[in-house]
Amino acid sequence: MASSVSTKQFLGAPFSGLGSVQLPSELSAFTLHIPTHRSQPKRLEIQAAGSTFGNYFRVTTFGESHGGGVGCVIDGCPPRLPLSESDMQVELDRRRPGQSRITTPRKETDTCKISSGTADGLTTGSPIKVEVPNTDQRGNDYSEMSLAYRPSHADATYDFKYGVRSVQGGGRSSARETIGRVAAGAVAKKILKLYSGTEILAYVSQVHKVVLPEDLIDKQAVTLEQIESNIVRCPDPEYAEKMIAAIDSVRVRGDSVGGVVTCIVRNIPRGLGTPVFDKLEAELAKACMSLPATKGFEFGSGFAGTFMIGSEHNDEFFMDEHNQIRTKTNRSGGIQGGISNGEIINMRIGFKPTSTIARKQHTVSRDKHETELLARGRHDPCVVPRAVPMVEAMVALVLVDQLMAQYAQWKILHFQSQGFNIPLLQKMKRRGHFTKDPIKFLCVIVSVACTVVLCFSVLKLEEIPVGTRNAIDSKSKRAGGGVGKLGEVVIGMLPKDLGFTLFLPSEKAFERDLGLRSVGEKGNDTYAILTRVLGFSAVPRRIYTDDVQSGKEIDYDSISGYSLYISKDSDGSLIVNRIASEMVDLRRGKIVVHVMDGVIMDSEFEQSVRPEDD
Repeated sequence: MASSVSTKQFLGAPFSGLGSVQLPSELSAFTLHIPTHRSQPKRLEIQAAGSTFGNYFRVTTFGESHGGGVGCVIDGCPPRLPLSESDMQVELDRRRPGQSRITTPRKETDTCKISSGTADGLTTGSPIKVEVPNTDQRGNDYSEMSLAYRPSHADATYDFKYGVRSVQGGGRSSARETIGRVAAGAVAKKILKLYSGTEILAYVSQVHKVVLPEDLIDKQAVTLEQIESNIVRCPDPEYAEKMIAAIDSVRVRGDSVGGVVTCIVRNIPRGLGTPVFDKLEAELAKACMSLPATKGFEFGSGFAGTFMIGSEHNDEFFMDEHNQIRTKTNRSGGIQGGISNGEIINMRIGFKPTSTIARKQHTVSRDKHETELLARGRHDPCVVPRAVPMVEAMVALVLVDQLMAQYAQWKILHFQSQGFNIPLLQKMKRRGHFTKDPIKFLCVIVSVACTVVLCFSVLKLEEIPVGTRNAIDSKSKRAGGGVGKLGEVVIGMLPKDLGFTLFLPSEKAFERDLGLRSVGEKGNDTYAILTRVLGFSAVPRRIYTDDVQSGKEIDYDSISGYSLYISKDSDGSLIVNRIASEMVDLRRGKIVVHVMDGVIMDSEFEQSVRPEDD
């Protein structure tokens, strides 16, 4: 009996002019029948999904200039990261309008609210929603713009694409959309800072024809305080005054000017970037060019490098005093082959003059008649001073996303790429610690360093955890010096407007048990070590000495999941994991600080910081 097989078309692809296909005679008993009908073609639709950025650390912005508000949803943020509105507000205050005479006079406080994704001052690992209300809208200022297009603005192209647009304030094309980016960038910056001490700084290097000479700024030493010392955000006071004068000269005439923002990244881990299409500089370019008013992006030597020959442009390698591979120059801008090499990353982003100006211009109406338009509203005469935190935010989002991608790629098969280590791990490897399983220990470092991904609860020990060399009979003191510079750094890692308790090592304990005397003494190692100290010694609730009864022991988990056993001595001092307090019940905002005569740590951390001669 003959048999036949009916087949379905692949993906709805139509078959034309085909009937039955007869197989060779020796297989004549088997006939394959292919249907001859045409499938209906599917309707093509444009799905505009351009409001989400990132692959692992994903940020979606929402809202419009004159709507109810703006904000973002952050998905993929690691859990147990100390976070509050104040962490974001610092960056939003740098971006907000109405800061000075050279920015838009629109008055917005840009006060943010976290409505999901945190509990007890820590991220939960679930999506974080951040909202900022709009409070100073003036929709009537845009009545003329509902009829005619502003030259060089997005009015016309939004109409071309969607057939509808939000007239008031430009809707999504307004720079007010960047509030969500800056809020998310603040979280990304915090993760990068905790992980490797990475610092992202941007500043204005050009306004119109006033150009800051590149060799005038020391990229290794420039500080945020220098940048924020004037309203134009140029770290050189002399050139800052020239830039302000250039903006003032066009502002009073109802015109605008553009400029350039330079951004640098210090202490960046090696190995970030994914060739070939997701090279690090390509991702940075895309991120920065997605900002409103951007018109150009230069990296490293940029277009100036085209005037050099190879022997002039090449960055020669050498071995530094720490036996690390470095480059003598940095014309590559910290990235080679699309991958970070550990040097300072530097880039420049060009911004055009603000499109909306208070001068009459020729344009076309929506019904295609030539006309003239005199735009009203409140707009920046130069966008670059407020663009500085926006650039920093986008760079931070790229780097934290690439950091997570790199960690995921080499962790999955227990592969460790050369150079992709925080400095603390490099030092421990040179000492020979944990050579049997370095990846396992790196996981421990990462989980505490950014308080992410893994909880130390799976590493709890059965017995009472060890502390340092101090026994229970150490005498507690209620008087003495302050917390010291190292202590201030650790305290600064916690949000001061949320309730935490910190069992902070004293200055003497930092030096005796960790070999630390100053913040910059061990470079990036300091941040890695202090972050681990924070993970072991901070509890997400306030605990005063009066909350602990004499003779009774209570236990709490630190923010890294490490068990702390707390009791009170007869003299009123606290004993935490067999370490006695020197000072108790100090207050920093809502943070309770107890200064301890030792460092709270587990056996692995203690072994890793043990001096060479032990």
